[in-house]
Amino acid sequence: MRISNRLVLSAMAGINNAEFCMSFPAGLVILGGFNADLMAMEAARKVVARGRKEFLFDSPIEGIESEVAKISGRKVFAVNVRSSSLNGFLDVADIVRRYGGIVEINAHCRQPELIEAKCGMWLMKHPKDLFTIVKETSAIAPTGVKLRNSENCVEVAKLAFEAGAVYVHVDAMIPGGLCDFEVVKRISQLGITIGNNSVNSLEMAEKMAEVAHLVSAARAVLKDRFFFHKLLISPKLAEPFEFSIDLRKTDQISKA
Repeated sequence: MRISNRLVLSAMAGINNAEFCMSFPAGLVILGGFNADLMAMEAARKVVARGRKEFLFDSPIEGIESEVAKISGRKVFAVNVRSSSLNGFLDVADIVRRYGGIVEINAHCRQPELIEAKCGMWLMKHPKDLFTIVKETSAIAPTGVKLRNSENCVEVAKLAFEAGAVYVHVDAMIPGGLCDFEVVKRISQLGITIGNNSVNSLEMAEKMAEVAHLVSAARAVLKDRFFFHKLLISPKLAEPFEFSIDLRKTDQISKA
């Protein structure tokens, strides 16, 4: 798969629908986070009740597919997904296979309601479950994994790559609002890595590009809709990027 530049629009729950993602020039855009089964959706409703944004669908899989269908063939995309069950991830992997993209397993979100539902960071505390999920979804569609910096982040990233992940997307936040560039560098030595956190300026984006293969941002585009346009003045960030995906796992990925 070839993407036009090294920039990635990271998932933002309740924000990154197809229309929003298509408005940015990032080489890879990530839809979601979406909730793929009823337990995850119920957790999301609790999150919304206390004021946070989430995508709420009466039928989770139908809702996800409706957004994927809108973007397929128009952008290179991934779908960030949470699920309390393996079947939820497999259902989304099948959608991705049919529409041509990447399924991104969310082992990142730290909202207590989601962790209680065995979603998000719960998977970082149960890496064997994450390994099984990635192995199963990778047999259906290209699979990435979104992780949060933690004590076992590098070890979990290694397991994800061993299970078949085509990339690991790491939120490298450390206390104080800073970014752990060293952990991004260590993970990038294991496989293709998207570096996330503190990418709020051209300088920080270029610094991340020194340790990661791809550079992601999210909240920065809410403050400045032209944020990615401004980053693309950098030859380092504007250069195309290719990574290997087994095209036998999908019948339409060439559309992306």
